[in-house]
Amino acid sequence: MLKSQDELTLLNMAAAMVDGVYQDIFEALKPGARENEIVGLATKRALRDGLGLRRGDQRDLGRALQPASRTTSPIGSSGPATRRSSTSSCRSSGYRTCYYRTFSVGRATKPQIAAYKRAREWMDEAIALIKPGVATDKIARAFPKAQEIGFDTEMAAFGLNFCHGIGLGLHERPIISRLNSFDDPMELQAGMMFAVETYCPATDGMSAARIEEEVIVTPSGAQIITLFPADELPVAEPSAEGRRCARRADALLAGRRSSRWVRRMRRTDQDRAHRAAARARSRRPARRHVLGLRALLAGERLADGRAQGRGHPGRQRGQSGHRAGQAPEARGERLSHTSSPA
Repeated sequence: MLKSQDELTLLNMAAAMVDGVYQDIFEALKPGARENEIVGLATKRALRDGLGLRRGDQRDLGRALQPASRTTSPIGSSGPATRRSSTSSCRSSGYRTCYYRTFSVGRATKPQIAAYKRAREWMDEAIALIKPGVATDKIARAFPKAQEIGFDTEMAAFGLNFCHGIGLGLHERPIISRLNSFDDPMELQAGMMFAVETYCPATDGMSAARIEEEVIVTPSGAQIITLFPADELPVAEPSAEGRRCARRADALLAGRRSSRWVRRMRRTDQDRAHRAAARARSRRPARRHVLGLRALLAGERLADGRAQGRGHPGRQRGQSGHRAGQAPEARGERLSHTSSPA
């Protein structure tokens, strides 16, 4: 449980390396990026900086309400997207990290912001109580009850809002939670090092916030060594359009479709229908015109062919109907006879 100064230095170095990994993740997150690409980028940065990765080590990215999926589908393709990222199990000289961050990609809705704010409040309340001599049951009371986050029992909610020691192992003592700390409290001492995790689901039913900080117990209180900013929900690739979409999504989720927005959507649909009808009408006369031109050109070619003696198939072969078997002289005599004056 107690760490030496050398161990605390190695743990601090590992956390600093993960700070850099999260900076790369935040810069790469944008609508259209793919989860597996971001995981690959994080792995590359971790290996470059010297974080040891073994079997079972994680660099995860997934929806905040789901396990890490590493899907190839574009992020943010189906509405406001929150992504929970974990670099738990990365190692520096054998010492582990456990470090969660939640990002919103493109825009953040009010339910997402509210959930993150609540998770941060639970985190700050717990960290403020961490100091030598404090019993773990007092810290456990800072975490929400299982029913507040949608679970029936503390056993079902275990692992979402709690503290756990970290070092050569990922989960060491002390374990601080509402499940065990009330029955078996222990006193904190300077030199302990553990991770504090909080989780809060959003009211929209599809988003959530999860935060994790690593802290060292010092004589004066808790020292946070995970330094990637997490006081507010980080929004990757914010834009004016994203903010407008967020306001529209907030109105829909709250059931308050503004009359102005409804009218605008109706006008858009009507304009689209009118344009489609106009295109259909414009094609009809154009087609008739093209067919008329083709018929006219065909008639002119037929007339030219007849004028040049090529209009009738028989004449193209040197024949002329019922006169095909007559000699030129006989035909000439008949023509001269019929054309002489009476």
